[in-house]
Amino acid sequence: MLDGILVRIVSLSMRVSVPQRTVECLIIAPPGRGNIGDQALLESALDNTPGSAVVMVMDREDFALPARYRGRVEFVESRNLLSGNPVLRWIDYFRFLLAARAAKNVWLIGADIMDGGYSSLSSIVRFSAVRGAAKVGARTRVLGFSWNAHPKPSAVWSAQRASADVELWVRDPVSYDRLTKDGVEGVQLCADIVFARDCTSGEDSDASAWIDARRSQGKKVVVVNCSGLIGEDDGKLAQYSHLLDWLIEHSWSIVFVPHVMRPGNDDLELIRVVSRGRDDDEIFVVARLLSPDAIHSLVSRVDAVVTGRMHLAVLSVLGGVIPITLTTQGKVEGLYRLLGCENLCIEPVSDFGQRITDVFDDALVVNRNFGRDAALLTELQDLARVGLVTA
Repeated sequence: MLDGILVRIVSLSMRVSVPQRTVECLIIAPPGRGNIGDQALLESALDNTPGSAVVMVMDREDFALPARYRGRVEFVESRNLLSGNPVLRWIDYFRFLLAARAAKNVWLIGADIMDGGYSSLSSIVRFSAVRGAAKVGARTRVLGFSWNAHPKPSAVWSAQRASADVELWVRDPVSYDRLTKDGVEGVQLCADIVFARDCTSGEDSDASAWIDARRSQGKKVVVVNCSGLIGEDDGKLAQYSHLLDWLIEHSWSIVFVPHVMRPGNDDLELIRVVSRGRDDDEIFVVARLLSPDAIHSLVSRVDAVVTGRMHLAVLSVLGGVIPITLTTQGKVEGLYRLLGCENLCIEPVSDFGQRITDVFDDALVVNRNFGRDAALLTELQDLARVGLVTA
């Protein structure tokens, strides 16, 4: 209710003084900090913003700003716009509306937050923010988000309400079908916006050098990610052990890569448990978060990828390798429908390690006919860009 009052106040002020929309794009960033996927999402949005951009973040330290964006991108902290104390949120919401009034475009990077799967409140406040931005005259959209099979009722209501004023761009056909079934009108289909990133900025790492050394010896190399979301009970550890044993038995060199490092959701912690006691020269553990540029450079060098994180999967596809992906939060199935190889999308059930090894040769066959110059990849990149056109 108070959100609506604040929108009316700002709208009335615009009748007195017509705002000068001096900012090309105001971007509401994903959570960031400790998540390569969120960093890649923001960079992709910036790659497709031709002019000045203001990025709203909870904390300036949540994201790194590569040199190629400096001079045209400004970070603005808004600690309570999307969470926190309700009273302080209304203060930040009013400030956000004033910023939206000065912007031609407002983009909210939706990712996997909008369906309420992680938090109902996170979904509600994001839909309220973009609806308010649209009401004060900015061309507003939610970019590249997924929608799981069981969204929170509050998320469905918020999406239905926002759809009259806000462009809703979902990143896969499965999410599109789910939203339409939930009665949300005007939904538009794109691909994940990370497919639209600028891939010309390379960055090497120690892992890249290790991979090059193995490849020079004629070795096959696979990147493996263990997602902290999947967990580490005895059954899951046994499945990871099965996968690792199988890879070593079949003469694969293995690079373990963390994608998220946050308390309670830390890939590196799980990777260390899975690789513990493996005194093998053919295993390399990346012990820090790499940049999206470094990840892209790394996966471009390998023969196969197994991951529990969606955006490592997307960066792998951009690098010319379609991975095997363990699905979480209902957000990967649609990606694999777009890729045309849904058998490589695996549920993290009790025998997931066996299922991965069962389809591993299928993945190698798929990748013999895929690469960075594949027509399918070009189609995905074009589909990602359709939602990134500025007013």
